[in-house]
Amino acid sequence: MEVLVRTKALCTATQKNKLRYTESLSSFRQWDRDAVCLAIVINKLFLHITKSTKLTNQVIKLSMCKITRQELLNIELIKGIKIRDLKASGTILDKLDKYYEDENLIYEFDLNLCSNDEKRRFNGFQKHKRIIRKIRVRENELIQLSEKAIGSNNSYCSKVALDYRNFVDECQKDYLLNSYIQYGDDVSTQKPLADVAMTPERRVSELYSCVKNMELVAEQRKYVCLFLTATCPASFHANPKFGKNTWDGSTPRQASDYLSKKLDELSKARNRYEINDFGLWTKELHKDQCPHLHALLFVCPTKADDLILHINRIFKHSEKSTTIEIISAEQAKKHGKKKASASTYVMKYLIKAIQNPDSESLKVKAGCMIWGIRRYGFFGVERAISVWRKFNRFVKMEEWQIKLELKHPVFRKLASLRKELKFLDFCKVAKERLEWITELKIVERLYDFEEMMTFNVGLRVIGSNIELATKIDCSIIYKDKP
Repeated sequence: MEVLVRTKALCTATQKNKLRYTESLSSFRQWDRDAVCLAIVINKLFLHITKSTKLTNQVIKLSMCKITRQELLNIELIKGIKIRDLKASGTILDKLDKYYEDENLIYEFDLNLCSNDEKRRFNGFQKHKRIIRKIRVRENELIQLSEKAIGSNNSYCSKVALDYRNFVDECQKDYLLNSYIQYGDDVSTQKPLADVAMTPERRVSELYSCVKNMELVAEQRKYVCLFLTATCPASFHANPKFGKNTWDGSTPRQASDYLSKKLDELSKARNRYEINDFGLWTKELHKDQCPHLHALLFVCPTKADDLILHINRIFKHSEKSTTIEIISAEQAKKHGKKKASASTYVMKYLIKAIQNPDSESLKVKAGCMIWGIRRYGFFGVERAISVWRKFNRFVKMEEWQIKLELKHPVFRKLASLRKELKFLDFCKVAKERLEWITELKIVERLYDFEEMMTFNVGLRVIGSNIELATKIDCSIIYKDKP
């Protein structure tokens, strides 16, 4: 463990003696400065380890053990930034090597920062700044939450987070407009990435078709529709609208993880007691960024009481923390209202979360992006949406083209179900008849470290040798503007 102590000591000393770090987040300029600080520490740490064969061997040895590897990844480089935040595979040496910069480049960039005006933004150190931005904005959000600046008066997120979200959207838009997919080395096969990328409009359309199919199947089976709303305990709310503030400093991501854990518990209960329901869930933010859950569940009437029992057992932590509404014509008539479509209940939240361009929706998107909150998922069809998307390419094909392309009746059946938007039937066939083809590959890293990687390369009909390749030899080419 000597190398852990020595590397941590080096990082601490470098931060104290060499770096100019401030607590405030005022502009893009601060991100430029922090990027230089991060580059300096990475260079010094990488050189410190690699100049000693003994230290290098110790790092490689520690990387072979899961526990010590995690300790290495948790070493803090500068305030708030750990080695695990560096986006690269392999050991910490591979990560540090990817972010290593030439000393002269760092020096020149630092001089420019000191000599130019405050509003200027610099193009260098982009991969460093991508890490800095997200971490610093998160830190800023926590400060704003603790000062009660985010909540009823300034809903969902701070101005810094909203500006960051707009900046990311601009970058993504530019990338889509100027990127092309190319198959192999043939330049003539290039086509715009925007033609195939999953845009917000396409995502909403996909979800709507899936939910409508669920609704249709539920009506055919005479299923009951439940609409669930579940909230987090008061300790997750930084600025509650009602009641006493008992926030314990938990982040919105931790609140989201709490809800995800409860969803896992519900999934286990549904499988254990064979409830056989299906549906969709979505997470939405309160104004203080704490997420809550909405879920649409279709269930057999004889199993509805059991499902409600398990929902209350798992999600209910206070009297008003969980509400379950039965969506039916009878209930609507009882309250003097017109019956709404079941899909309407959940789709209004999804459209607001994914597609709606108004200012409030943008703030919700910004808050979810900053904290990495997953917005939606399915009940009863787990892990089938990825297979559903693999068959998108057959939607516009004619029947004779599908027969030429797909050699097994199961694949043809799935292609037909995909074209007809029969989501539940597709998921059932895929779960019963298909399996993923995995490929094990030994990847060589720096200093003779070898890592075993697993890749999904295709789908196979269970009990046969008929396969469908899902990993295509293609690359994305970004063309800079002239």
